[in-house]
Amino acid sequence: MFTNYLKSIEYVTVYPIVSLICFMALFIGVVIWALRADDKYIRRMEHLPLDTPADR
Repeated sequence: MFTNYLKSIEYVTVYPIVSLICFMALFIGVVIWALRADDKYIRRMEHLPLDTPADR
């Protein structure tokens, strides 16, 4: 059913490649951000859900 719709779209083979590139760029960006993040900031974020409003 869907193959008939996809065959009628021009350049349909480009969409999976573009989406993969976007996903990989976002994933690599998040990994680089996580590796370069300050340890103090990471520890603060780890305990944030457990803190009560009085602890902040």
